Amino acid sequence: MRKGEEKVDVLIVGASLAGSAAAKRLVDAGLEVVALERRTLPRDKVCSGILSPRGHRFLVENFGPLPEEILHKPVLCRGVTFHFPSMISIPMDFDGGPTPHLNRKYSDFWTITRSGVTVHDNTSFLSLEDSGKEVVVRARREGSEIRYRARFVIGADGPKSAVTRALYPDYQKSIPWFMVGQKFQKIIECPLDREYFHFWFHPGLGHYTWSHERNEQQIVGVGFPAGGNLHKAHGNVEKYLDEKHGVKLEPAEKLEGCAQNFGPSLINRYIFGKGNVLITGQA
Repeated sequence: MRKGEEKVDVLIVGASLAGSAAAKRLVDAGLEVVALERRTLPRDKVCSGILSPRGHRFLVENFGPLPEEILHKPVLCRGVTFHFPSMISIPMDFDGGPTPHLNRKYSDFWTITRSGVTVHDNTSFLSLEDSGKEVVVRARREGSEIRYRARFVIGADGPKSAVTRALYPDYQKSIPWFMVGQKFQKIIECPLDREYFHFWFHPGLGHYTWSHERNEQQIVGVGFPAGGNLHKAHGNVEKYLDEKHGVKLEPAEKLEGCAQNFGPSLINRYIFGKGNVLITGQA
């Protein structure tokens, strides 16, 4: 091999929960695996942190009991309460009992570490070429370009996946996109049950509207059209929660957001990969 080149069985792009799951199974099978992560680990991740029952079972079965230091408080979520414009609210408990409230900064780091994979953080994916026999990946670390030769590549780098873009350059332009943002606010008064994730089916609030408690703050999140204004969309939701549910919060101390797509499920345009490249973890 040439200088600045590394050969592996499988290269995973993205040290997410999906990347960790793939890494765990591959390492356990005896394969040589490297995972790339463009940021320094542990890294922040925009996410509610609410884990599905199936996801909870998978983590416990493959990585072991979850330590409390990778959880937010309250540490468990009992289920989801769905709210409707008629002011009907329907709580639905998770099948199998409450699930953990993940701190994605530390839960992702915990799973990728326990997977046994070799992690190259601060390393950004640039491009790939699949010859049919191997996949050559160009990446950059600390200003220097490096190459990986892999039998297979797994793209686990999120909804705006650079790996997907390398395979299908026009795909991300062909599906619906929107923004999601959430603000963290100290609680003055909040009648919403803190043991549940709250979701609103309301066309006047946004594409995707939710709220739940985290570490003695209330998260209020909203989805809105790409190019829209988070503060305006959030203000509309906060006013609604005050007027309809009696939720009173202090001004936001922190906010975060990202681009998101539900395009694959809305128009049945899923991308699973191509050739020797697999795509996973698009949420």
